[in-house]
Formats: sequence, C-alpha cells, structure tokens
Amino acid sequence: MFGFLKKLFAEPPDAEEVVVLDNLESWFKEQSKPLIADADAALSSVRSKIVEELAAMGARVDALRDATLRNPDIEVREKQFMEGNRKSYLIGLEAFLASLRLPEKTEELEAYLEDFKGALARFTKATVRPYQILQHFFANETGDIAFRIRKLEGLHGELTSLTKDGMAVKIAKVGDAITSLHASRARKLDHEQRLQKFGEQIAGLSKDKKVHSEGIEELRSSVRYQDLLSMKADVAIVTKQLQEHHSTIRQPFSALESALKKYERITLEGGNVISWYLRDAVEGLERDEGLQIVQLVATLQKALESGSIELRDKKRDKAMSASGSITRAVLEEQRKKLTALRTSLEEKGAAIESHVAGREEQKMEDAASDLAKKIEQVTGEQTELQQLLEKIDVEKEREETAGLLKGVFGKKIVLS
Repeated sequence: MFGFLKKLFAEPPDAEEVVVLDNLESWFKEQSKPLIADADAALSSVRSKIVEELAAMGARVDALRDATLRNPDIEVREKQFMEGNRKSYLIGLEAFLASLRLPEKTEELEAYLEDFKGALARFTKATVRPYQILQHFFANETGDIAFRIRKLEGLHGELTSLTKDGMAVKIAKVGDAITSLHASRARKLDHEQRLQKFGEQIAGLSKDKKVHSEGIEELRSSVRYQDLLSMKADVAIVTKQLQEHHSTIRQPFSALESALKKYERITLEGGNVISWYLRDAVEGLERDEGLQIVQLVATLQKALESGSIELRDKKRDKAMSASGSITRAVLEEQRKKLTALRTSLEEKGAAIESHVAGREEQKMEDAASDLAKKIEQVTGEQTELQQLLEKIDVEKEREETAGLLKGVFGKKIVLS
C-alpha cells in the first residue's frame, strides 16, 4: 500500500521545471534550503561521533600519563629514557588534539580537512620514535591511543566523502555555476550594447567624413580653387627655373673642382672662399659678396697654363675652359637672377599660403584625416570587443548549469 502511494506521488521520470534565468539565484537558494539542512545534519552526525571519540581519546591520554611500569625494578637510566619519550609523545599528541577545530557548516569542511591532514602528518612524524619506544613499556595504552587515532581518521574520511560526493559539494558547484552564468550574461549584454554604440559612432564619423570629402571635391571645382592651382603651377615653373639656374652656377665649378682643391692647398689667398665654392657653388656665390673667386680663378688659370698646378690633359682642358666662363659680369648676372628667382618663389609661396581656397582645403583635409584616424581607432576597438563577445558562450554555461541542477534535484530544469 505504502509503495503504491510512494509511486503515485513521486516525480515522473520525464518531470521538468521551468525557471526564468533572472529568478534562478533566488529560486535555487530557496529550493536548496532543505538539501543544505540535510547536508548540515550529516555533518552534525559525523561531528558528534568525532566529539565522542575525542573525549574517549582524552581518557586514553590520561591513562598513558598515569600508567606505571609493570616492572618497577628497571634501571634508573632506562626509566629516565622511558619518561623522556612518554613526555615527548604526550606533548605531540595533546598539540595534535588541541589543533582540531571542528567545523559547524559544510562550507567550512574543505579547509578543515586540509588542516587535519597537515596536523596528523606533523604529529606522526614527530612521535614515530617515541611511540616505538613506549610500545616496549606501555603497549596497551599506546596501542589503544593508536586505535583511537585510526578511528578519528576513519571519521574524517566520512567528512571527506561529504566534500567529494555529498550534496554540499553539488550545491556549491551549482552556486558557482549560477554566479558564472549571470556574470557571462551581464558581460554579453554589456558587450552587445557597446558594440551597438561603436556601430552608431562609426556611422556618424563616416557621415562626417563624407561631408568633408564632398566639401573638398566641391572646393576643388570652384573658380577660386582653379586660381590657386594656377598659382601652384607658377610656383612649379619658378622652382624648375631656380633648379636649372643652380645647375648653371655649379657647372663650371664642377669642372674646376680638382684644380681648386690643389690650388686651395698651396695658396694663402681668399680665406674660406674656395671652400665655399667647393662645398656648393650656389652657397659660395651667395657668401662671396666681393666676388673674390674671380681673381682666385684667374690666378688658378695662370698656374694651369704655367704647369705649376698639374692635371691630366682632359681635366686640364675642362678646367681651362670653365675658368674662362667665370667672370665678374657673369657671376653678378647669375647672382642677380638667383635673387630674383628666390624672391619670386617666396612671394608666390606666400600668396599660396594666404590664399583662402588653400586654407579651406587644408582645414577640410585635416578634419577628414582626423576622422579617418578616429574611424580606424573605433573600428579596432569594435573588432577587439567582438572577439571577446564571441568567446562568451552563455548557451554552453546554461546547459552545464542545467545539468548540475538536475544532479541536485533529480529532474530536468529548463532555464528560460
């Protein structure tokens, strides 16, 4: 009859319960209360046995302390040897027993068992020798204590089973899984919201960049910009003319280079003038205000003609030809043209710098460039966050948590 009723009211094999994820933590806390109470009761039962065993152990300690030798006629030295080892053993035993602080709650078990394991290992190591010696004098008392210690170990084994296979461990695992699941859901939601904001930010930045790009195109098709392009073309022409003029100035001095180097080593005239022209003829022409180079080249030409400065025929012919083209009139005209071209280039460059279309273009290009950099930065942050989001597997954690819940409650828990 009772078996029939038990079957009647038992959960069917395919029973399940639906729990909303947002309510899972509070639901589990309420549902696990009786199970935790059962686990605490199991702990209390084993704890009571350990307390009884410790009380019995206390009596055995007193028995060993008060025990007298069956043979009182042993030598004094041997008796002192016994007393020293009995004292050492009792000190170690009492320290071991005093270190046992029995837990009240199942969540305290794991730490306590680690402490017990360490305390027992230290006691065994410290008392192995005294125990062996006392066996010869008080075999019954020490044997009884060893038996009680083994019983203590067995009872602590029962505590260990509560942590490994008991309901308390299962409940703790579920609690951890629920905490992790909620944290993952919160992270996922946060990442999704931030990704949406990144997308909106990139869209806004791209729109602004497009406006600037269109503005630049519109500016470049305007009349004022065409005027700016014309000015830039003029600058390019003058720049080319200046480069060509530099080449014209440098050409004869390039042909004279070897001769000038030899002449520089033997003459005391001209100071640094020759060095200026050897380094760069354009620089030399600018610095040589009195055109001392003209007289120096004339003297050099005579030295070449007299053979006091020797060069190979081909180099000598080139040097003689080049020296003839370096006259005061030629250099003055070259310097005048050099100044005019540079002045023209500076004026045209200043005009371009001050041109409104140029400033507008630069401003818009800078803004577009800044926006492009910002888009690149935000896109990088978006990609990094997307990768983090992909690593969050809420569905997997939900299934694992549901499996742990089934192990606790014996039925399928659907997390919705």
